[in-house]
Amino acid sequence: MTDSRSTGPLARLLDYAITGTVGHLVVRAAVAVRPTVAPAARRAVVSGLAAGMTTGRRMVAAAEEARLRVGDLMAEAHAKVGEPAPAPVPSPPKVVHDHEH
Repeated sequence: MTDSRSTGPLARLLDYAITGTVGHLVVRAAVAVRPTVAPAARRAVVSGLAAGMTTGRRMVAAAEEARLRVGDLMAEAHAKVGEPAPAPVPSPPKVVHDHEH
């Protein structure tokens, strides 16, 4: 595409016409291919969401494990300096979703 500031109105009009024609052809091609692409796209989205859920669960488990390990280290450090370790803080409660939609 040319720089529209340094060309005349006819060149700009030609640029717009070419861009519009290409855009129209791309949209037509996408509409024609849509029935075969839609199931594959849906499968890809579902797979991505499933992977995200699995990763989220692993991250929660890793965070809980890290929290417990830090608590153990802190208790050991308190014991080393002769102080009583503070009581452990329980994990945050799980959210209960007990109503219907």
